[in-house]
Amino acid sequence: MINIRLNPAAPLDSPFEVDLPIEALRDQAIILVDDVANTGRTLFYACKPALETLPRKLEVVVLVDRRHKAFPIRVDYVGLSLATTLMENIEVQLMEGEEMAAYLN
Repeated sequence: MINIRLNPAAPLDSPFEVDLPIEALRDQAIILVDDVANTGRTLFYACKPALETLPRKLEVVVLVDRRHKAFPIRVDYVGLSLATTLMENIEVQLMEGEEMAAYLN
């Protein structure tokens, strides 16, 4: 597993961080995983390291898909798809040793 860290609120304000050299992604199958896909902005910018090399394929997995995409992101694997309003928020809790949960606020 490789972590990509970026600021989802302002992805262009600071550089993304990847746990290994970007060249290691060349000709690899990459699966991006996110908790909630809302507008698709975070996933869109998380693709940037893959665009700097040539992966074999790129797929997206999300636990909750809200279907409010504003960016050209297609989710390949979905845990739960919810029809929500733009005013509602989803909070996902994934703490090791605790119960996993998703809450609609």
